[in-house]
Amino acid sequence: MGGQITFNSVPNIGTTFSIELPVATAAQAITEEPQFANIVGLKHREGYTLLYIEDNPSNIELMQGLVEALDEVTLLTAGHPTVGLALANAHVPDVIVLDIDLPDMNGFEVLKKLKATPSTLHIPVIALSAAAMPRDVERGMSAGFTHYLTKPIKVREFLAAIDSVMTEPVRDRHRT
Repeated sequence: MGGQITFNSVPNIGTTFSIELPVATAAQAITEEPQFANIVGLKHREGYTLLYIEDNPSNIELMQGLVEALDEVTLLTAGHPTVGLALANAHVPDVIVLDIDLPDMNGFEVLKKLKATPSTLHIPVIALSAAAMPRDVERGMSAGFTHYLTKPIKVREFLAAIDSVMTEPVRDRHRT
């Protein structure tokens, strides 16, 4: 890993321990994991779009690293729920990953608006939240989220959830 641990001890005074670890950005850390697409046998197809609504820039950077590993998946990001709703209406993504704790409008309110809009009503929405108690997960699933994932992101679980909803692009799902 390239780090080291050292110590310096002085009798009757004390010991100092030092730990040095190399620094990597979130994107570098993600891309170093072995072949994400092979972890769960992703069935993603060309032309998918994922919208991530999240107000934390670090989490957005992490998601960018994850989605870069998925060939042919376009990532749209919104740092505010209002922007996220506008992007959802304009682009009709194939899946939305939605933070619960957002400014001005929480994830449950965003989900309600998505489900009340004809163009976004059929889009699978995956909750991604730091609220990880069983009652939180139950509340999310009862509200209509397709999956409720907890932070920190577990790569295998995230990719399995994405894989389960990316059967065919939304724009093809509801043609009559």
